[in-house]
Amino acid sequence: MNSETLQAIEALLQGLNPEELKTVSRMLRDQWHYTVAQRAAEARARLAVGQAVGWTTRQGQLVTGTIAKFGIKNVTVCVGDGTHWVVDPTLLRPLLQREAATEKHEDGTVSPEATLLLTGET
Repeated sequence: MNSETLQAIEALLQGLNPEELKTVSRMLRDQWHYTVAQRAAEARARLAVGQAVGWTTRQGQLVTGTIAKFGIKNVTVCVGDGTHWVVDPTLLRPLLQREAATEKHEDGTVSPEATLLLTGET
């Protein structure tokens, strides 16, 4: 979105009364929730139970595992040490089976050089 569009939106918002602002706020919130739900649904659609996946934790650690089940909002992934992680499906990337098995450590993590094994990452 360009700056002219944002300025036009700002000008429109400044002319609204409090009740109209509440309505716009609800519309924005609803659109945000719809967009997030759509992204999650698209991510879930490309995944399957038993599929090898990987993701990067908040601490920057690459973790790999196998999808155990799907929840309403999240996916449960079993890693090599038997622990289960509950992960947002938008964070998961399919992992190439052949290469995943050779790089995975006992605790389910993989070395930084294995990052490129995740499909969609370069």
